Amino acid sequence: MIKYIFSLFLCTLSFSLFSQSITLTEIGGPYPWLLGFEMPSNDNRFYTIRQNGFIVIVDKNAPTTELTFLDISTKINLEGEQGLLGLAFHPDYENNGYFYVYYCAATTKKSTISRFSRSVDNPDFTDSNSEEILLTFDQPTIKHNAGCLQFGPDGYLYISSGDGGELNDPQNNGQKTNTYLGKMLRIDVDNGNPYSIPSDNPFDQMFGYHPEIWATGLRNPWRFSFDRMTGDLWISDVGQEEWEEIIFQPANDAGGQNYGWSCREGTSDFNSFGCVDPDGFTNPTYQYAHTDTPDCSGSITGGFVYRGMEHSNLFGKYIYSDFCTGTFTALTKNGDEISAESLGDFNPFDYISFSENEVGELFVMSYFSGRIFQINTDECAPVAHILTPNQTIGCVGDTLFLNAYSTENTSISYKWERNGILIPGATSPQLIILETGDYQLITQNLTNNCSTVSESIYVEFFDSSTTTLYEEICEGESFTFNGNELTEADIYQFDYLSQNGCDSLVFLNLNVLSNISETLNLDIEANTFFDDILIENDTTIFQHLTATNGCDSLVTIHFSILTTSTNFLNKTTDISVFPNPVSDGFYLKNATPTFSKADFKIYNAFGEHVTHEFSFYKNQTYFKRENAPAGVYFLIIKNRNITTNLKFVCF
Repeated sequence: MIKYIFSLFLCTLSFSLFSQSITLTEIGGPYPWLLGFEMPSNDNRFYTIRQNGFIVIVDKNAPTTELTFLDISTKINLEGEQGLLGLAFHPDYENNGYFYVYYCAATTKKSTISRFSRSVDNPDFTDSNSEEILLTFDQPTIKHNAGCLQFGPDGYLYISSGDGGELNDPQNNGQKTNTYLGKMLRIDVDNGNPYSIPSDNPFDQMFGYHPEIWATGLRNPWRFSFDRMTGDLWISDVGQEEWEEIIFQPANDAGGQNYGWSCREGTSDFNSFGCVDPDGFTNPTYQYAHTDTPDCSGSITGGFVYRGMEHSNLFGKYIYSDFCTGTFTALTKNGDEISAESLGDFNPFDYISFSENEVGELFVMSYFSGRIFQINTDECAPVAHILTPNQTIGCVGDTLFLNAYSTENTSISYKWERNGILIPGATSPQLIILETGDYQLITQNLTNNCSTVSESIYVEFFDSSTTTLYEEICEGESFTFNGNELTEADIYQFDYLSQNGCDSLVFLNLNVLSNISETLNLDIEANTFFDDILIENDTTIFQHLTATNGCDSLVTIHFSILTTSTNFLNKTTDISVFPNPVSDGFYLKNATPTFSKADFKIYNAFGEHVTHEFSFYKNQTYFKRENAPAGVYFLIIKNRNITTNLKFVCF
């Protein structure tokens, strides 16, 4: 629990009381053997934990009235740091009546985790015959027994166990894997008999490990807590010679860490015995050094992340104290960075435990005086915090939400603004949003009329759109849109996700172009070459070309022989169109002078006479392209009884 607890009776310490950023307001006491309190979610009373074996209900509105809820004083060993050390109510306590305690047994001296049930006849009392022991393990000494119980956001019960003492962990329990000592444990109390091991426990089914172990290498994790908003785990581990440690585990962490004790104290090497894999140790998130105060130089008391509604300057900070010095400190974690802020020094410097009530306000207990104090600040500013929204971009017609962080604190009111103007009727922690704008939350504490304005959240809505697309395909082809393969001409309608993430109405106008079949009849002399083919008789040639509409064109060319003659051009003739393909014009390469008196005609691929689309300079045997479109052309040259055909392409 606490180092050198009894020697504190002999210490007389003094502290400066100026520059305090928090105040401690006494709620009640003295309550003998006070170690802390817990509260069922449906009960606004303190169930105080007494080290001597009692759980006593204290009404916070009538703190002098005490009601004994549980008495196991005859079952416990009260030597040193032992006794009744921990209490946790089942998350469904309202319905099942189960609660769990951690105590050191009188007869066996074992640490014992038990489940009790409240009385069916009177919920202010415990059924004395209801104890079911879940887990026990030996304690070698009366020191370093830890004893905290908490249910995590996963519904499992977490248990802290110290190394069992004495100084220097002489049995090396922090590093042993076949002992429960010096560990964080995790069990499922809703299944099994009397419990089961969560299937994702890091050492389940691992040889040489107790399957209940969640983390190893701890000295005396007297208190730990879960952030009620995020589910993150914070562990305060009491040190020995020099360092006190605070450990942060994010929500959904897989566990299995080794925090190094007693190979290390904090980040410093301490005892090399049994240290197999020092590179596998996990450093504490934060550590602080002991003071030079005699007898009790440092003993951390953790600690909660403040998630109440009354003090915005504390919101999100992990607050802890030190049993020996009475100092209070707040840690702020921002990513991997952590900063510490002193909150002040307070008498009577023996703060043993923190607790939070049903609405997240923080309390601290003084061990020797047996008093409960509420932590407050002088700043008059309630918490105004908008939880991170799942979505800040929507489509017109969508409904988005903003949620304020809130507890069941009925003294806090809520108002919402859009673009600096109050939204009529928006007075609940949740805001329904239908319009683009900057949104802010205003909270007011009705008991003191203090108010706070939150950060601004910008929410934007996008309009849905209607678009018409035009596409053309050829017969036999298909067009794929939005996962649909289309082959027929029509106007199609689709709901489509546009770039802004909103639904768009798309009209697709699909036109199917026909493939073209053309016939070209050409009268030629016999023995004429056409595209390197020697035409000797009446012949039909089929040509697959690209039509002017971009689709396939089948051109059938009928060659009719006019007279029988001899073509002076033959297969070996070098006459050709140059360049080919044609851009601005072309020459007849290797043409003879007799061509100057020849007759020239040009046809396109569809048999159309298009000579007028070219200019011919006979003496230069040069053809200039005037306005002929791109495509395939045929140049037919007749010179007396000689005919030849040349194919060329314009691009």
